[in-house]
Amino acid sequence: MEMYTGWAKVPQGLSTKTRLKNEYGLRPGKNCMRVAIVKGYTPRGCGEFDLYQIANCIEIKKQKIDISNLTMDDKTLSDALYIINKSAKKSRDTKQENYDIGRHGIVSASKTRQSKLYELKDKVIGRLEQQGRLTFLGYHTQFEQVLWSYQIGNHTFHMPGFKYTGLKFLGDLTEKIKAAQTKQTDINYFQSVKILEEYLAE
Repeated sequence: MEMYTGWAKVPQGLSTKTRLKNEYGLRPGKNCMRVAIVKGYTPRGCGEFDLYQIANCIEIKKQKIDISNLTMDDKTLSDALYIINKSAKKSRDTKQENYDIGRHGIVSASKTRQSKLYELKDKVIGRLEQQGRLTFLGYHTQFEQVLWSYQIGNHTFHMPGFKYTGLKFLGDLTEKIKAAQTKQTDINYFQSVKILEEYLAE
């Protein structure tokens, strides 16, 4: 079986399972066998990864997402915002890790996913602010940027902002905000996205 040393040497048309799922929404079918192996570095170290023909893979069916038992109260919206905000930070970190090792396809996919999630977050927070459902805490600074801090439910969130008289200073953030460890919530990622989209569509 063909063995490639380094991600840059993998021919077009071949992909790992992870890339198939994250970038193409595909998976190897029942009769789709690996055709090669790549030996390369990841943020977790060096490893060997199976490669599959993209053309022989099948689309991953989208799961049905049930949110019929959820209400758009402050707790649910807060939990949903927390989950997509954390997921966006993970995409940001994945983008940087893969940029450092030259996996530019994953960098592009992660950047697109990060942008979409932050856009959804910004729209939801904007609407919550219009409805008077947010508590405005003040602002942090980070690398000369002003970040407004809001709270809804049990979670706080940042948005780019500016200084003005009377605005409470909450401190300087000397490092980028990390993707926090997952807290216990009653909803998952897919439910979070759907309920926030439906909230905006109301």
